[in-house]
Amino acid sequence: MILGIDRLKMAAVAAGVWMLAGGTIASAEVVLRGIRWYVVESTERGRGQRTEVSSWKESPGLEVRVKPRAVLVVANRGPKAEEGVLLRYAVSGRVARIGDAGSEGIWTVPFWVEEKRIPVLKSNQTKEIWIEELSLRMRRHLRRLYRAGFWLKAIKIQIVAEPRQEQSFDARRILEQELPVDGFPAGG
Repeated sequence: MILGIDRLKMAAVAAGVWMLAGGTIASAEVVLRGIRWYVVESTERGRGQRTEVSSWKESPGLEVRVKPRAVLVVANRGPKAEEGVLLRYAVSGRVARIGDAGSEGIWTVPFWVEEKRIPVLKSNQTKEIWIEELSLRMRRHLRRLYRAGFWLKAIKIQIVAEPRQEQSFDARRILEQELPVDGFPAGG
């Protein structure tokens, strides 16, 4: 009986030393790998093809002809599946007065804040998460900007994979990406 208690004490001491040394329980390790930007141009027959872009070409106006989409690449590098991964994101714009092409513009507060859940992310799986609603939310914001005499110079999306209590929280769970907007008029 004494031998069994000694083993329990040794196991407890070993576990304590392991935790103090920075060990963690094997769990999922969700990381954000990147964001890519796509545009979809409206056609007479409906939705057009998705095209990957490094800048968005859209001139000021009430109608948005070329709709931007963001694609997040998220991966689970851990040894077990992760369920209910919560992604939170905010979209903001760098705004300048129409006709002031030389202005760099200023970043505004986010005009859209949203969250999205990934039901299951298997061990060592990488997924592309499309943020399709971006153009719907942006349309209303762009109309307001245009009516006030302003337009976007760039848009920025900031995304975080919210950690759970037993998980670490570091820079691999946060990502930010800008998309420059081309088509800003020189005169106004």
